[in-house]
Amino acid sequence: MILILMLIVGMFMDIAAALIILGPILHPIAVGIGMDPIHFGMVMVLSLNIALMTPPVGACLFVACSISKISLAQLSKAIWPYIIMEVLCLFLIAYIPEISLFFPRLLGF
Repeated sequence: MILILMLIVGMFMDIAAALIILGPILHPIAVGIGMDPIHFGMVMVLSLNIALMTPPVGACLFVACSISKISLAQLSKAIWPYIIMEVLCLFLIAYIPEISLFFPRLLGF
């Protein structure tokens, strides 16, 4: 539910503001359910970054439209397969913590 919340909030809110508002609220909940704080931070940043590319507000979409000289509607249609794959990767990273915690644990964190 936290992942879906962050994806929805990220669609309408800038990533910096979402991190400042949601971070202190969701961190104790995540730690309370046994989630590693480093893992939670990675999942939070990844989910909010994915949300930056989704319509209706998607700030990255406007940048890509201006660079590629195509309309927002064309780009929004073309980007959905990539968003679906990124959401699948997000759920893999969220539910298999060893994927994102391998290197921090290797370094002793």
